[in-house]
Amino acid sequence: LHKAIRRQRQMCIRDRDIIGLTVKDADSGIVYGKITDVYQNGASDVYSIRREDGTELMFPCIDEVVLKTDIDAGEMIIRPLPGLFEDAVDGDGDGE
Repeated sequence: LHKAIRRQRQMCIRDRDIIGLTVKDADSGIVYGKITDVYQNGASDVYSIRREDGTELMFPCIDEVVLKTDIDAGEMIIRPLPGLFEDAVDGDGDGE
């Protein structure tokens, strides 16, 4: 029931509210970047993040990844699935 309620709340958030949110890692606190696009592919939305260096990361809007969306605070807290960002982010947040 908890996931169903959270999913319902997520669905009430409009794409325009998501664009510009800062995306942070739930465990490490790494700031991945800001959401620049929302792609709707049927099964789940996919969010695109623009990093400070201009590169792009993408992740699915699923309960296992998106833990918290706080429009008022301007942030989204995520826990990427294993391997999702490992090639782009090396753990210290600088991507090098």
